[in-house]
Formats: sequence, C-alpha cells, structure tokens
Amino acid sequence: MSRTQPIACVFDLDGTLVDSIPGIDACARAALAEEAPDLALPSLRTFIGPPIRAMLARALNLADEARLDGLEAAFRRHYDNGGWRDTPVYPGVVETLHWLHASGAHLYVLTNKPALPTRRILEHLGLSRLFVEIVSPDSRTPRHASKSAAALDLRMRIPPGAKTILVGDSDDDAHAAAAAGFAFAAAAWGYGRIHLSSPPPAYSLANVAEIRTLVPLFTV
Repeated sequence: MSRTQPIACVFDLDGTLVDSIPGIDACARAALAEEAPDLALPSLRTFIGPPIRAMLARALNLADEARLDGLEAAFRRHYDNGGWRDTPVYPGVVETLHWLHASGAHLYVLTNKPALPTRRILEHLGLSRLFVEIVSPDSRTPRHASKSAAALDLRMRIPPGAKTILVGDSDDDAHAAAAAGFAFAAAAWGYGRIHLSSPPPAYSLANVAEIRTLVPLFTV
C-alpha cells in the first residue's frame, strides 16, 4: 500500500460487520411482551438500520410517543444487559479487517447504534483495537443529528489526503458517504435497502473480502 496515499475505510456496523438481527429481535420481542403485548412484531430484517426508536415505529406502524418511550426504554434495558452478545460477525470480516489494518489502512466504524453496545460488541469480538475511531450518535455532546452529520464530523479527523471509502448496506450509509465526499461501497451481504432515491454506490461488494480488490484503486 502506498505510504504517500493513505486509505481510510469506514464501516457501518449492523448488516455490514455484524448480523445484529438475533439480539435486536429477541430484545424487541421482550420489550413488546412488557410494554405492548397487544402488538405483533414483524420480521425486522427490512427495518434494521435507523436508531431503535425509529425502527420500532416503522416496524409496528406506531406513532404513539408514550408507547414508543416505554418500548425504547425496555429494549435498551434488555439489550444493554446482555442482548448485545447475540451479534455474530459476518464470515470474512475478521480476516479482512486484520488484512486492511496490517496493510496500513485507517479503519473506522460509523453506526446508528449507541456507543455502549457498539463498543461492547466490538470488544467482545476482539475487533475494537483495529479501529482508529468508533463513531455513534452519542459519541459526542451534543449528539450527532444524523449519520450524515456524523460522517461530516468524522471527515475532519481522517488523515489529510486519505482516499476514503464507506462500506454499508443502507440508504443512510449511501447518504452519509455522499455528504462527506466518501466513495460508497454497497454491502450486498447485509440487509440490502439501498433504493433508487439514494446516491448510487461506486462499488458493489458480494462479500466483505472483496474490499481487498478495491484497495489498489485507492492507492495508485
């Protein structure tokens, strides 16, 4: 890898590095059992990505703020107290991150998940040390207003002149990359909700290991 042309790789978390559905689904169902047993929870696969409150509101077609308050609080209690552990890493992620790190790439995480469970998940998987920075909505005070705002903030701390690629699986990721001026690579193995209204990806990756083929394009 070129020493004069650094590369920065920014990764979404849920649906890109890890499969968060098992833990989120279990904790959402526990929250509903406590706070809204009259509601039925659909499959969450197509709703994963936004913060949990927005995800539950969409999945349940629920606009009652008081009920959402209770659901969000119950979910976070279950998730923060151990639900986060049920978050397997996708095949090839560990090897690819170690390869990128050893090659000199600057690695970052940019996620809508709160900082506490994000760090616990990455530490549990033995990956946190590979990242220069892990950015969540509550990584700073005041909170980041959106993933795009967080990406703009992160851009200021990426080494000057670094070519940067953001790898993610959602519209949020596509818009964040566009806002910050990063190249966007769509993670086809994730939850896959990149719509025509989003900026088109510069690259589409069938699996995480394919990012290795992009590195030469960023270091010429």
